[in-house]
Amino acid sequence: ARFRLGDSTLIEALAGISLKPVSGSLVLATSPGQVRGTLKAQVGETLVNGDGLLALAEEGIQGVNLTLTTPHLYLQDFTVDASRDDNRDDATAAPQGPDTPLATLREKAPRFPVAVTLKVGEISGDFSNFDSLLIQLSGIDGRYTLEQFSARYNQAQTEIRGVIDLNPEPPALSLAGQASALPLGALLRDLGIEFNVSGALTVLGGVT
Repeated sequence: ARFRLGDSTLIEALAGISLKPVSGSLVLATSPGQVRGTLKAQVGETLVNGDGLLALAEEGIQGVNLTLTTPHLYLQDFTVDASRDDNRDDATAAPQGPDTPLATLREKAPRFPVAVTLKVGEISGDFSNFDSLLIQLSGIDGRYTLEQFSARYNQAQTEIRGVIDLNPEPPALSLAGQASALPLGALLRDLGIEFNVSGALTVLGGVT
């Protein structure tokens, strides 16, 4: 299948975020017990490649394996319209609470095995010095392992590993990570903080 979407309203309704015009192709190949899909999409200037494997049985979905890659991510191609929620009628707005996001995650978490990989070569934006990003997440039944979170920020390396269990209340979380030689001046500028500071920061720690 080949597709091309240029209607910004339709794209936002389908994707949940505002995107530049989208075009590309999707190939599906089926065999007993599985469906494999290959995606090639162009979102504005960003090229996205996807490869997914869906394992099936009579009982339903048995597993999902998804890999998304892009050689260069242009942040201006992906925007969130913050005014959407602000313009909603308060009478029709869903009730919000401090535990709503976690409750939603717990409710929607798949009970079958899931493995997701995101590989980004370079990231460009008005406030971004990220050179690369790699995320690998796997899990089942609401229990997930962050196998890898590696990012290079202005030539500084950041690594995070950990696990999260959405089933208990509150959810159980354990993360460990390190960042080597983060440039403080560039980092503060990306956060929109005007402060005269120089030097590098190295951090090693964890939280449970």
